[in-house]
Parts: sequence; structure tokens; C-alpha cells
Amino acid sequence: GKSAPSDTGSRWVDSPAANFEHEHLFLDASEVYQYTTALHWAIAQSTLGAMEISARNTAERLYTILCLMLGLVCGSTLISQLSATLVEFQMIAQEKNNQLRALRRYLQENNVSTNTSSMVQRQAQERWGQQERLTKADIPVLRLLSRDLHQALHAEICVPHLIRHPFLRILWMLDTQWFTKFCARAVEISFRRNDDDIFVPGGEAVAAYFVADGSVSYTQEPQTSPVVGTTTRELDHGTWLCESALWSKWIHVGCAKATSACQLIEISAFACLRTLTGHSGIGELANEYCQAFHS
Repeated sequence: GKSAPSDTGSRWVDSPAANFEHEHLFLDASEVYQYTTALHWAIAQSTLGAMEISARNTAERLYTILCLMLGLVCGSTLISQLSATLVEFQMIAQEKNNQLRALRRYLQENNVSTNTSSMVQRQAQERWGQQERLTKADIPVLRLLSRDLHQALHAEICVPHLIRHPFLRILWMLDTQWFTKFCARAVEISFRRNDDDIFVPGGEAVAAYFVADGSVSYTQEPQTSPVVGTTTRELDHGTWLCESALWSKWIHVGCAKATSACQLIEISAFACLRTLTGHSGIGELANEYCQAFHS
């Protein structure tokens, strides 16, 4: 503006303003016109556009060059990011269309009924848009961690859920280091979508489950369970499921199904037994708890 240093004795405000009947300088124009002209010039530099304002001295010329370079970098960066995002969206949409097209072809070639076909396609489309929760397998960088740090991380995620069981809380209080190894060897975190089966009748019980998030329905039928009629219970988060698998050889007599997207803490029966018996004091305590569980 008029306060900037000038080695030529002239500034941009000394330029004649356009769109006037008589020649006027920008300096003589209103403040609103000067401000909007400056704003127009700034936007033009950021978009590599052109306008009637030009530099009148070295300082203004250098400032114009700097603004052009910044506009070039920022503009090209923005355009490249937008292009990459659009290409990614197009690839995702194309992949979805290809998968659904292959699904429809598969259903047609196998003469699937219209009713079943529509249900399959509807659920496939619904689940395609759902965002899955991340697991350890989705984070390759975790493989770079040392074994001890990896076990500590896994235990920190699992312990707040496991200690809600009285017996496991006692084990944690007795020996936190052992409990960290117990989590690494016997405990896994899994996720289920809505309507996914957790276990079905007749299958061997190989794990106990803790519903960390979401909800599960447990249904028993007279054909597979000692009940008079069909019974269904809704299990919310914070509920243990199939603990008997840890203390006995058990066959499932009911069906557990996720009624929403849920997170499960799974304790492997075999790995749990092997880890418990590997510690003499905890092994004896576990044996007493097992006897009390069956009594």
C-alpha cells in the first residue's frame, strides 16, 4: 500500500483505477473499493489468475513473486489431494460394483430363489458400507514391537474387561506379570457384525466369551436343549458367556448370535488350562475354583 518502501517512487495505489469516467488513482478511491481490489488481487495470486493491478516497485514485485510461488504450491497440493481422493472413491465404488455384480451372477448361475437372493444382496450392501473395527492383524506396524511391549499392550486392552470376573480379578491381583502372559497366551479380541453367529448348538465349546461392547442374543430350542419351549435372552455388554468351557468339556446347547456390532473377549479353554497349570500356586487355586464351580 501507500506505507510500503519504494525504490521507484511509485506504488500500486498510484495506478489509475479502472471503471471511472475520469482518470482516478486507487489512492483516491473509497476504502471499500481499495479493500475489495486488494482482496481480488490476493485471490488472483493464489489461483494464478491475472488482474489490472501490477507491481510498481521492487518490494511489490518480490511480494508478488512470493505470493505466486505460494499459490502454485498450495494450489497444486490441493488439486492433487482432491484428485487422489476422487480416484480413491471411484476405485472403492468400482470395487463394490464389481463385487455385487459377481454376487448377482453367482446367485443366478446357482438358481437361487428370488427371496433368498434379495436377502443376500441386501445384507451384502448393508455390510459393505459398515466400517469394521481394527484388529491386531490390521496394524502391521505392531509386528515391529518387542514381545514384552506387545504383551503389555494386549494386556492393557484386555485387563479392564477380564477383571470384571471375580476369579480373574484375584489372579490379576496375585501376579500381574503372570496375568500379562495369560492374556497373551489365552485371550483374544474378536468382533462380530449384526446377525453373526458366535456359536451354534452341537458344537464343542472351545472358549468363554465376555461381551465387551454391543449385544448378543442366546436362544435355546427344545430339540437341542432341555427347555419346554424356545427361550431367548438378550445379553448386553459386561456379560460372560459360556464360562463352562473353561472348567469342563462342554457341548453348546444353544445358539449365540450378535444382535449388533459387538466386541468379544475370548478366552481359549485349552490355552487357559495350559497357562493355569504352568504356575503351581495359581494352578492349585484354579483347581479349587473349578471344584467350587461344579458343586
